[in-house]
Amino acid sequence: MSASDTGAIATLLRWREFQEDRAADAYGRRVEQTRQAELRSEQAQARVDEVRQAQARLLEAGALDLDRLRAVAAIEDAAWRRVQAAQAEQRDAQAAQLRAREAHVAARGDTRVARSRHDRVAAQVRDREEKRQFDLMADLFNQSKSHARATGRAGSEES
Repeated sequence: MSASDTGAIATLLRWREFQEDRAADAYGRRVEQTRQAELRSEQAQARVDEVRQAQARLLEAGALDLDRLRAVAAIEDAAWRRVQAAQAEQRDAQAAQLRAREAHVAARGDTRVARSRHDRVAAQVRDREEKRQFDLMADLFNQSKSHARATGRAGSEES
């Protein structure tokens, strides 16, 4: 592997890290949206409970006021529609959160693969460079020994 291969893998790693960060941000937004949808659903359900309590108080009163009971029933019906809409929104938010989580997990896996490959290639390049340096040092050492022998013989032949 050459330095350009390492650079290309480093670029890929940066890209994958960027994608992972974006997926994490999207997941965080979806978690918040789900939390808000759950809150709206709970509030809608609380409103239905309030309407039911008001209806129960009207029924417990001695005299029945049919007009008030009809009005409370209409309010209860509207409150139930809001509950159903809020629950549907909550289900949609949960599904979107699940998809965002899956995308984040996939992006994190892609980043790990790229990081592993980058580390492996960088280690191979370091090993290759270390071997090259060792071979160069060995060649220089062998050349100096040869030169010393050649100089030592030449000096002894002249004597």
